[in-house]
Amino acid sequence: MSRRHSSDLDLYLISEEVEDSPAVESVEMRDGGLVVETANQVFYVFDSGGPHEQIEQIPEAADQVFVTVQNGFLEFQGEISCSTS
Repeated sequence: MSRRHSSDLDLYLISEEVEDSPAVESVEMRDGGLVVETANQVFYVFDSGGPHEQIEQIPEAADQVFVTVQNGFLEFQGEISCSTS
């Protein structure tokens, strides 16, 4: 996968690159983001699209959650909860 980050990350292009990795079992666009499943973990990458975008639903199987920001990704650790209004 490309190591260069930009403010215009394209999750579809990232999914195509990640699919070619032998460690990846499946890649799926879902819930406003990208779900990448390996043998040991499931990663969810949410494309924030800007500071006012919020995650509405995190896939239950997600072990790690990343949110796109201008220069790359933020990783959430610990308990993750989403609120809906």
